Amino acid sequence: GVRNSQSANLFQAQRGKFHLQHQAASSDDTFITLPLGDRFQIVTVSKLVPVLVSRTLPPSKEHYREFQKQDKKNNTTGIQGGDEEEMHQVISDSSLSISVATHGPKSLGRAVSITLFDRTRPIEHLDAFPFIASEDMKTKKNRKLHGWGIVDVIHLGKQKAAMHGEKEGKVENVMLLAMICARSDYQSCGHAKGKKDSANVEVVGSDSDDSEVDESGDDNDSDKTGRRSSEESDGIQSGSNSSTSTSDGDSEDETISPTPDCYGRVLIVQASRRSMTIVKTVDLNGIGSHFIPHVGIHPATYVNKIILGGQPTSVSRHPYQREDSVFPASLLLVNVRTGKMIHSFQCLFNKKGKKNQRSINNEEKYPTITSLEQSPAVDTIAVGTSDGSVHLINTLHDVKLFSLHHKSKNAKVTNAVSSISFRTDGNATRQGVAPVAVGCDDGSISVWDLTPVDEDNQDGKPRRTLLTHMDGTHHGGISKLEYLPGEPLLLSTGHVSNSILLHVFDAPDHSGRILRQRKGHTSPPQLLRYLHPGIGGGGILANASDGTDASSCQILSCGGSGDRTLRLFSTARSNLDKEFSQGQGLDRKAKKLGKLGPEGRAELLLPEVVALANCEARSRDWGDLVTIHRNHAIAYVWSTKRGSQTGPLLRQTHWNISAMKERPPRS
Repeated sequence: GVRNSQSANLFQAQRGKFHLQHQAASSDDTFITLPLGDRFQIVTVSKLVPVLVSRTLPPSKEHYREFQKQDKKNNTTGIQGGDEEEMHQVISDSSLSISVATHGPKSLGRAVSITLFDRTRPIEHLDAFPFIASEDMKTKKNRKLHGWGIVDVIHLGKQKAAMHGEKEGKVENVMLLAMICARSDYQSCGHAKGKKDSANVEVVGSDSDDSEVDESGDDNDSDKTGRRSSEESDGIQSGSNSSTSTSDGDSEDETISPTPDCYGRVLIVQASRRSMTIVKTVDLNGIGSHFIPHVGIHPATYVNKIILGGQPTSVSRHPYQREDSVFPASLLLVNVRTGKMIHSFQCLFNKKGKKNQRSINNEEKYPTITSLEQSPAVDTIAVGTSDGSVHLINTLHDVKLFSLHHKSKNAKVTNAVSSISFRTDGNATRQGVAPVAVGCDDGSISVWDLTPVDEDNQDGKPRRTLLTHMDGTHHGGISKLEYLPGEPLLLSTGHVSNSILLHVFDAPDHSGRILRQRKGHTSPPQLLRYLHPGIGGGGILANASDGTDASSCQILSCGGSGDRTLRLFSTARSNLDKEFSQGQGLDRKAKKLGKLGPEGRAELLLPEVVALANCEARSRDWGDLVTIHRNHAIAYVWSTKRGSQTGPLLRQTHWNISAMKERPPRS
């Protein structure tokens, strides 16, 4: 059960992450790309309104779908599920008008395919793991043992590439991406070493530790200690991290699949306006063996290099499986051009008591790295872990600077750090604070001031100040949060909250408030009706000839048992979307009663709607919507213009009011 939960967290932690395009000078011209089911939306930050919605995803390969058991009577087999695709991450480039998405069958639960979109239309589809289609992978058991999936996508920038076909001899801009792939921590692995890969792409990296030494003398990335040298021209490009070059070395005719001790792989993908190819494959071997990556970043000024964070496998955590005194890899510096594992960072481990470690799954000693973020300072990154800590480390000297700690109020809920973002606007500098926002799996957002405060502590070290703490911002955990460059605005999304929030920090006490938000149901809606059903209840066809406007394109939507909200959605103008009010201060009452999240708030709402009726006539004079609710003996009257109850409460004398489970709230 522990392994299954770890595998689910590994592949599902990236869902709901948006991509912020930094080309714009202000938030008015900034867009974010957000995955949503089997599509993606490009949303403008100024109004949180979608301006582009993609078409549906193409299906993944059949060998990723779950097979039905053989029917003994009919002697037939079939494919169960797999037709419904789910998008995990998407990255867009407005200058090229393209987007690259990772996705997989919803029944599989992990991303196994890569699709290139030209604006809204998918134009090319790649299988990220073609070796899984080999003969020894066709059984369901072997496919689970080789549970590969894409866990993160790193944008490496753009570069020039030669064009082919009619425009051969010319160059074009292409987008470079690093797909971080991982395999589930299964100790038994039936994939034999040396198996041929059907992808025919170059695999860089050797199985042995000798790959650390570059025999040719070029692209030497490490000194004798294994750290990145500060004098390397190949390793540092001052002031820019937007370009990354790749080597077009001789590709091998036949390439090998990952070895049994390889749990991570990096795919370098090159995407243009017309095509997409995997130009290089880097297997995490050597010091990267038995390392399961979770997240990655492209550090500022580090050319061709990425930092991967994750966890060691259960085998490498065992003290008797290691002959050296080096801790297993949890944070790794990789050169994606040469395929070398440059350095395994050791500063996060508590070296005291290393010899006394006995447990294989000692999470306190080997916490999983769940988040990485580049700080405004060069050679400094923030590392978030599964135990709720954020460590600021110097990547040049492998030194931990200081740590921030977060604890959940509920002891049963893990409080892993899921996202980190640094604020860089001038107002914070003038106020003398250096804020960093930290999002956790309990749905809270904490904003810290990194300016050291000299006070007498027990350890004699300066502490950092917690500026503000926002509980229950997103139910189900924070998926991603990011400050807009140069502005006191923070975007946040959740894993399952189905909402995107824009916070502004303009108060003297540095507290935040919601400036804009876009929300939907947190559970599947169970009843949908047009607001103006028209003659026969068939809805109104909006057109210009009969004077129909956007108000006719509004849909009433009733949430299920976990939501209970009544909402109004417009198919023409999203700024008309709203939730009907069921009383003032419900969020405040829910927090006071200790009812957290949408489920806790839903307990204060009316039961789910089972039927409704509405009429447009004289809607300005009285309520125009009537609803009845499950196991509830009273009908309620609403005003669709006001978005709230108007009364009266409707009840016939022969209705048995004692059949209600709870007393009706006041209208």
